[in-house]
Amino acid sequence: MQSKVKNIVTIGGGTGSYRLLSGLKNITNISIFAVASMADDGGSTGILREKFGVHPMGDIRQCFSALTLNTEMYEFLKHRNTDGHMIGNWFIAGLEKLTGNFEEALEIATKFLKPKGTIIPVTLDDAQLGVLLTNGQKIEGESKISTSDLKIVDVRKIFYRNKVQLNPKAAKAIQEADYIVICPGNFYGSIVPNLIVEGFKESLLKSRGKVIAIENLKGEDTNTYLDKLEFYLGRPVDNLIKGEAPLRSKETIIPISGDIMKRSLIRHDSSKLAQAISKIINKK
Repeated sequence: MQSKVKNIVTIGGGTGSYRLLSGLKNITNISIFAVASMADDGGSTGILREKFGVHPMGDIRQCFSALTLNTEMYEFLKHRNTDGHMIGNWFIAGLEKLTGNFEEALEIATKFLKPKGTIIPVTLDDAQLGVLLTNGQKIEGESKISTSDLKIVDVRKIFYRNKVQLNPKAAKAIQEADYIVICPGNFYGSIVPNLIVEGFKESLLKSRGKVIAIENLKGEDTNTYLDKLEFYLGRPVDNLIKGEAPLRSKETIIPISGDIMKRSLIRHDSSKLAQAISKIINKK
């Protein structure tokens, strides 16, 4: 008898989401719902966001790249022009300008790219991120926060400078999830920005889904990470995948020419991450 299809919701952004989703798409009997951060304001995304008044598309594009099964589409999405812009970013931004509606743009992109999963922006509001440090300093903007090399204990408060509400589609996915997976990634740049969106915590508390958290490979003390993560979640983590060396990718990560953002070159192995998730969700 075929086992029940399980709903897996991932929460995150950037390379962490990409690495996880690249592996998850190969697991059978699951439905993937990738909830992506919408706070990105750096690099190619930040330039297009400011110049054309579009929603940040970088984390969404990473999800499409990870979940597409078409090699040609994968190459199309990740190709970077000499001006530093990803073709995939231009594609999604262009669809939004053409339709005048970000959700409609994503629907068209989904029909064209055929990802193995549903990609959902965590919010449709204009998300402007900021943090207050324990020393009293303020840092505004996701890109500055992500590149400031902050430790979890360095931040007193993280906030949006405007009202940012949870996308109803994200709320539905979370409430109907069997498992909610917190991706690896920059804690205050990619992870927590999703958790502080208004309505996120309430939706999570209504969900019967179990929470799986994935630690970064080069990261914080585990207890500090869990304490802070559970504070923002408003509930305990059910399973923790620790940032151990066997999960690290052995491939050589080469910085992309034209990329103006400073990025970590330490990455998870997508297949090993998927195996770790599979063991948890298929445990009898």
